[in-house]
Amino acid sequence: MSPGLLRIALFGASGRMGTQVLSASTGRDALEVGLALVRPDSPKLGEGCAMGSRTGRGEIRFETASKASWEGIGAALDFSSPDGLREAIQYCGRYRVPLVSGTTPCTDDLERLLDDLAVRVPVLHAANFSRALMALTRILPGLRGSLGDSFEAGVLDVHHVTKKDAPSGTARGLAAAWDGEEPGRTATASLRLGRVIGDHALWIEGRGERIEIWHRVQDRRVFAEGALDAVQALAARPPGRYSLDSLWVAG
Repeated sequence: MSPGLLRIALFGASGRMGTQVLSASTGRDALEVGLALVRPDSPKLGEGCAMGSRTGRGEIRFETASKASWEGIGAALDFSSPDGLREAIQYCGRYRVPLVSGTTPCTDDLERLLDDLAVRVPVLHAANFSRALMALTRILPGLRGSLGDSFEAGVLDVHHVTKKDAPSGTARGLAAAWDGEEPGRTATASLRLGRVIGDHALWIEGRGERIEIWHRVQDRRVFAEGALDAVQALAARPPGRYSLDSLWVAG
């Protein structure tokens, strides 16, 4: 293994986001996917997948977490399912591996498991790994403060027809950023249409005027690149719960 190379375990490796991560990882000198993990009943189990051309590895095989060798794995990245995230938490705890997850929905019991894991390793869960979306979320509290209570907001999220959670985690995050200390104030609505990757709109209206803010993702690779940035930044941190804001803004 090359000095300074971060080898990661990728949960949900054969899925929509997993394949994007495998592709995006080939452009990084300091990172490679060391384990491409899938469910035991996955039709991809045992098949080869291309990755890591810059590190000299042309292909690895899809395998299960229980049969994989975790030696040399420095972090895990999860884009699977709630059950897959539960498995990722189990193995990251067992092998003391930092965890970044983008799986939604993240239920209350999963949040508690992530909190427990964070006592031992650094942990980050995010519904969206877009830098632009993070920047938008950061400015919303100030915008609400400038407009005052006479303005109210609503959030619309539009995704592909196979997305299971509604509203999306991103929509809930936008609403929470606007609500501040008044949770539940902002209404959300969802549409599931065609192959839309992810469009989110925030309507802010009051006193006869309206602000409309749209964020549209045109390429799913945006999320993959952001997640890889996050796992590289998180791997060297001490145990605890982290946010993208704390990793990307603070340094």
